[in-house]
Amino acid sequence: MKKGLLGTFYLRVFLACLCLTSVATGLFSGPAGRRTGIAATMPSFAAAAAPMPSRGAFEVQAAFSDVPLTHQFYTEISNIAFRQITVGCGGGNYCPNDFVTREQMAAFIIRALGMPNPPTPPTQRFVDVPTNNPFYAFIDQMAVRQITTGCNASPPMYCPTSFVTRGQMAAFIVRGAGVVNPPTPATQRFTDVPPNDPFYAFIDQMAVRGITAGCGGTNYCPNDNVTRAQMAAFLVRGFGLTDPAQAPCSSANAVRFLEQATWGPTQADITHLQSVGIRAYLDEQEAAPETSYPSLPLQPSTVPPACDSICQRDNYSMYPLQKQFFLNAMYGQDQLRQRVAWALHEVMVVSGRDMMQPSWMAPYLQILSQNAFGNYRNLLGQITLNPAMGEYLSMRLSTRTNPNENYAREVLQLFSVGLFKLNIDGTPQLDINGDPIPTYDQTLVTGFSKTFTGWDLAAQPSPGVPNYVDPMVLTASRHDTTTKTWLDGFVQPADQTGAQDLTAALDNIFNHPNVGPYIGRALIRNLVTSNPSPAYVARVATVFNNDGTGVRGNLKAVVEAILLDPEARGEGKGGADYGHLREPVLLMTNILRLFDAKSADRAQNSDGHLNPQCQTMDQDVIRPLTVFSYYPADYPVPSSGLTGPEFGIMSTSSSLKRANFINTIVFSTIGVSTPDRPNGTSISLAGLQALAGTPQAMVDELNRTMMHGTMSASMQASIVTAVNAVASSNPLKRARTALYLVATSPQFQVER
Repeated sequence: MKKGLLGTFYLRVFLACLCLTSVATGLFSGPAGRRTGIAATMPSFAAAAAPMPSRGAFEVQAAFSDVPLTHQFYTEISNIAFRQITVGCGGGNYCPNDFVTREQMAAFIIRALGMPNPPTPPTQRFVDVPTNNPFYAFIDQMAVRQITTGCNASPPMYCPTSFVTRGQMAAFIVRGAGVVNPPTPATQRFTDVPPNDPFYAFIDQMAVRGITAGCGGTNYCPNDNVTRAQMAAFLVRGFGLTDPAQAPCSSANAVRFLEQATWGPTQADITHLQSVGIRAYLDEQEAAPETSYPSLPLQPSTVPPACDSICQRDNYSMYPLQKQFFLNAMYGQDQLRQRVAWALHEVMVVSGRDMMQPSWMAPYLQILSQNAFGNYRNLLGQITLNPAMGEYLSMRLSTRTNPNENYAREVLQLFSVGLFKLNIDGTPQLDINGDPIPTYDQTLVTGFSKTFTGWDLAAQPSPGVPNYVDPMVLTASRHDTTTKTWLDGFVQPADQTGAQDLTAALDNIFNHPNVGPYIGRALIRNLVTSNPSPAYVARVATVFNNDGTGVRGNLKAVVEAILLDPEARGEGKGGADYGHLREPVLLMTNILRLFDAKSADRAQNSDGHLNPQCQTMDQDVIRPLTVFSYYPADYPVPSSGLTGPEFGIMSTSSSLKRANFINTIVFSTIGVSTPDRPNGTSISLAGLQALAGTPQAMVDELNRTMMHGTMSASMQASIVTAVNAVASSNPLKRARTALYLVATSPQFQVER
């Protein structure tokens, strides 16, 4: 049986014998609309999707002859055309006044949720939806995502050609937005929607969320059929498909964005982002002063006898950098830069395990930070000549008489193009036998190995003190000047200088068509979701290839494309394949930032000495185990068919350690322990304590700030019950209980 990311988390937590809140997500479908013999079949969806604009106002792209600028829903129809949710009804028209059928609605919804080409189902689910139905896979996805169970139970039917009523539309939209069982309204909102209406709660949610105000007066007209024009408005409003960067921003969208673009939301950031909007926030973050890492003094390669334990901690361990990392994450104002730099660190790995001194590692970290919004070609050049990288992947030991293949292999496999040729959407190119086509072979590895010869550390600043600060320099006599073969059969002529060879080789790598989809997908996986759709990857890769001004490799534009993409934005995502497990460092900082981390006594900031807690969860900050980073980028989630990189370091043991960290920081503090931890760390639950008298209100606040409104009704009920079991005279324990249950839950730890 296949599992999604949440299901995998549940299994591993179960194996660890943790008693976490389980979630029942049973969804159901309301009755179908009346049967008709009319079916306006939509043309097949175009696989290649246009990229989202990286800056400027939202630009509509539709030009349907039957949707003039004066049309009531021109903007909404243009919006879903721009996102290629629709290509119209044929002949350059949209047919705005035609009623929408249930099969068409399935395609509209599934595409709007980020799946333009759903997989072919292994078996036929509904007897009235044969495998040759053009909407077969979309309708099956509606059932897979539990947005519907059809229109008849026995035999199972979907009624694909029936028209969608406004009542049914409410259920489709609200369930698609992740609200499976909306709460029963306290009062009747619409005159023509009585409490016994099967869509009563869903229709009320449509009004609560500002999706509709009804059809006039105090009516909703639940039995009226929905036109294609109205459908566009329902989709855009219901799934947050308005310009995702415009102000004001919903609380849910703000929280999701901050989870992706920072080390975790804070109450202040949520409020600010809601006010100014995502686009203005991006501008602020891109202009924010860089926090980065300090330049540390180089030390002798042999530890001086007079260097005591504190001296060795500060000069011969990663302690200063690890501490600075957590301080930056908790308090730095350049949050987006730091998240992107971390993502780049997980792609272009240097590990502090192999660095004798933090002063050797700091310049590498500074390069990642400085280039987070720069050009990937510049980053690639600076990383290649960074002394720490030269040490880690042995490039500084490579000479014409003894070339080393290490850097040549990793710069190709891990930093740029990957093992196999890719289409722009990240899917592998296949040969006539259906096998992936290798990007390079041993001949190319040899060619690049010869290219990277002759570089070594710059002159020592003083005897016995190697120079790991300045870029590596070339010794011409150690460089191989023979011909070299690179990617796509390019032959570099002989008798070039080392600098000429290096520049040309990095240009050859940088301009390979794999780089856009390879790097784009890597950054998407780190920031947004482990299993992006091919269309999402293609949109981001297109921006990497050309930022709109003719520039290739503009990381600022790429990051914006990732964060503003329809697959990233919205209040919530319902697909089982969506999201990613919060790696330990992200789990920690999300909690610390939201609950105002300070010292153990709350008198000053934390000292940042938090890596020991992270290390117990199998992530040692700045000291990944291998060049493949903290976890494999393509780690397969067992029995799911999904990729879940962060699950590579989640075991039954580490899942227990996650709960232990949360227990410590919620119910206690990370106490002072001199000399390494002079301040300690604690969080504040004052805001939750103020709500402790009303457990549901407290759970609602945690749902808003930690889960952007997606907490299941059963999970909410379980937590409210647990909180009510705590005496109302102990508000702190009530707050701690609620936070612990949310933070240890799979619904929180799998960020969606």
